[in-house]
Amino acid sequence: MAKNHKIMYTFHYFNKEPILSSEEDSALTCNLLTDCDIFKIEVSSESMDGSFTYSKTADNIYYLFMDLQVHEDVNICFKGDASRKGMCLFYNIGDCLSLQILDKKHALSSENLYIGMSKSSDNLNFAISENTGVKLILIQTDFVELVEENFCVNASLPTNISKAKGGFYDKFVQKKALNGQMRGLINKCLTNSQEGLERKMNLEAHCKELTALAIGTIGKYKTTYDNTAAVLTNKEREAIHAVAKILEEKYSNPPLQTELAREVGLNLNKMTSGFKLIYGQTINKYLLKVRMSKAKSLLVIDNDFTVGEVAEAVGFSHASYFIKKFKESYGETPGVFV
Repeated sequence: MAKNHKIMYTFHYFNKEPILSSEEDSALTCNLLTDCDIFKIEVSSESMDGSFTYSKTADNIYYLFMDLQVHEDVNICFKGDASRKGMCLFYNIGDCLSLQILDKKHALSSENLYIGMSKSSDNLNFAISENTGVKLILIQTDFVELVEENFCVNASLPTNISKAKGGFYDKFVQKKALNGQMRGLINKCLTNSQEGLERKMNLEAHCKELTALAIGTIGKYKTTYDNTAAVLTNKEREAIHAVAKILEEKYSNPPLQTELAREVGLNLNKMTSGFKLIYGQTINKYLLKVRMSKAKSLLVIDNDFTVGEVAEAVGFSHASYFIKKFKESYGETPGVFV
């Protein structure tokens, strides 16, 4: 078998019981254990060893724990009922693995929380490299049903929850580093040694608490997509572009950021965070880049400019600081450059 070939596995449900299958791995053996509606598949094959633990809460929050040691490159696909529309939470505390969702690939690095808000039941495909240890929690729920039928009937929702309910974050996977509380709950889930109803109730409580913590972060953090600017409205994006234009025109004596925000009609926090989303850098770094580019042009156009004159022309009060920044940008001082 070619080295770059991945053994394919499919995880799905049949008669409410989880099943792991593979048309390629004839050595695959699965042992299904059931304890108070918690299903555990113990897996053994030449490609991987470990377990999948699956259950759901009374309010239809589905949770699955993957605890695997992978020996060869594998691909695990969650299909059909195993992939639900709504909110998907991924907590990975094992080695890095790759997830494909919404036609995008995401590297699920250790110590991060990922939130997907898909409006359709897209397949979830996990690509796992050889010699990888996987410890991952997957939590899925119909977000609209969860909000409307269980918790916030006729309630006025916070803006981020209202947007999530309306599908605003449908095309994004959001990322945030795990905090201590999340990490503690995950460890409790993965190391739980209780049995029966006691275990069922504790796992449900932990997973619901993790879900609640995740809901509080929806819409507040940068997504893992490249087009992160889409979390801004069209009007806000136009305002951010106006900021960049002002900096390019008034680079030698730019307005203060508070003045910039007033000029384009945004509050300061929205302007600074939105600028970084669109341009991938802070306003100050963007301004420095513009100034360095203008300085370089002046030095090329007219060798009679002194370094001090160029520094003043692009907005630097001190030539020594200008020389330092020019060297950081282009690898040599202005004097050497000309």
